[in-house]
Amino acid sequence: MRSLDYGKILHWLFLVFFLVLGFTAIMNTTFYSKEAIMETFEFSFPMVELYDVAASDKLFIARIERREGWVFHFWVGVGAFVLTLLRLYFVRKQKKSLLTKIFYITFIIMFLSGLPLFIRTYVEIEQSYQDIARFIHYYSSWVLVAYLVIHIGQVIYKENKKNSNSISNMMKFKKHLFVFALFTSMFVSNNNLLADENYDLAMKYKTGKIGSTTQKKIMPNCPYEYCKKAEEMKKKMNVKVENDTQTYKLVIKDLKSALMYFNKSIEESNNPKSVKEALDILLKSINFKDKKLNEYLVHKMEEDLGVSVEQYKKLIRIYLTKSYEFKECRGSFYYAQFIEKGYVDIFTKVDNVKDIYANVSNYCNSIPFLKMQAQAKAK
Repeated sequence: MRSLDYGKILHWLFLVFFLVLGFTAIMNTTFYSKEAIMETFEFSFPMVELYDVAASDKLFIARIERREGWVFHFWVGVGAFVLTLLRLYFVRKQKKSLLTKIFYITFIIMFLSGLPLFIRTYVEIEQSYQDIARFIHYYSSWVLVAYLVIHIGQVIYKENKKNSNSISNMMKFKKHLFVFALFTSMFVSNNNLLADENYDLAMKYKTGKIGSTTQKKIMPNCPYEYCKKAEEMKKKMNVKVENDTQTYKLVIKDLKSALMYFNKSIEESNNPKSVKEALDILLKSINFKDKKLNEYLVHKMEEDLGVSVEQYKKLIRIYLTKSYEFKECRGSFYYAQFIEKGYVDIFTKVDNVKDIYANVSNYCNSIPFLKMQAQAKAK
């Protein structure tokens, strides 16, 4: 493919990235600004009986929520910067106008000024330097907007007054157009999975990185020999002796929020990983094999996950079906089991599910034990 064709492809890709950058910047500074978020607290906090939250705490929460938008903005900027460098390489032999040179210089400056605003979370940067970077970044963006307006004006002028066919020429890729179409279709189709923030947030809740609470518990006395030898387990539980009493910290994870964000991920992105993790949470919440569900476990599930028995049945049915569609080993095996055994009455019970077990055994190589069980059931 000629360098000119590469330049055209990168030109249109950059336009997409530039529009996303502009959209996220406008959203994060207007409708999703700190002030806008804090205004929503005026009616949302009282709805969950939060009345005494300090203004400084509200501001902190707003900043944390808004951070996700800026993280996405940053990585789109990284993508646009890479496209800019690639285009510079492929059109390096072409003569560039003063306006084009200003564009390249301004965008590089804009990217470099945006770096400290992102890495300040990980590296301590003085506030004065942050302010300078923010100032440069802000006014560089206006230079780029001005360039875009002038550039579009020039193209329209040449197209109408000089019959230059600038627009049509930029849309001609000869026989290499399919490369551009393939690249953009792959980007669009995989974008949800690559940027599935719902899944990332859900995993943080599930692993206890955020949203977890800690309680100090006293280790009960255990007279049995097994307990006396369990020093390794005590180390893992970080058991400490305080006033001749063994204590440990119990971390309580916010699985309700984890499940909520896994659900959002499944609804918006159909992410197989979210299906697997959400199913893991629900299967561990109650003993689904019981003919009559244990009342205590049901109550605990409702308390911890915010899910009723009917909601549990609905979600389990969806997750198991999707697991089988995605050919996920453990979920598919449970799918066959739930149908065969009629657990919690979510599927019509079928005595002969050999075909399902046979399918499971064909692709369930990641868990040999389940593969062997599926093969035995398929006979």
